[in-house]
Amino acid sequence: MAHDIVIDLRDLPRAYSCDELRRKLRDVLLAIGSRPLQIAPYRCERALGAGGRSPGIHLRFDTLHKVSGVPARVTSGLRATIRLGPGEPQSLEDTDCELLRQIKGPLMTSLDARVVEFKLDCAAIQSARQHFRVSLQALAPIKADEAHASQLGAASLSSSVR
Repeated sequence: MAHDIVIDLRDLPRAYSCDELRRKLRDVLLAIGSRPLQIAPYRCERALGAGGRSPGIHLRFDTLHKVSGVPARVTSGLRATIRLGPGEPQSLEDTDCELLRQIKGPLMTSLDARVVEFKLDCAAIQSARQHFRVSLQALAPIKADEAHASQLGAASLSSSVR
């Protein structure tokens, strides 16, 4: 499925360069199984001073989606648990809690994903020196051998119904 969204970030604790935002968003999109087509950050120039801490990002990306007619039993096995936090993906750092907190909502709304756990109280995490995290379940790409097994499972289910 194609997605085209704009995320307006507000009052990040630090200014990000446009390249940093592009890299971090690309890595997050790839981690959640999306294919980034365009990542266009704006208002992220350091010359903007405090204004550079409220950039916007225009994202165009593709995601996997369920195929109609496939039994829920089969598609539920195609979900993967994805963890986002410092080092997952590698470009996310300890200082990116607020960035992840602000992109989580708009991205999850666009995806067929379910947040199963998150710890994004950024001020409390920073004062306690803990790490932030988001865990979600999303559709995962099917490998050739898994696709064959899924087809066999769907075929045996339909033959047992007859």
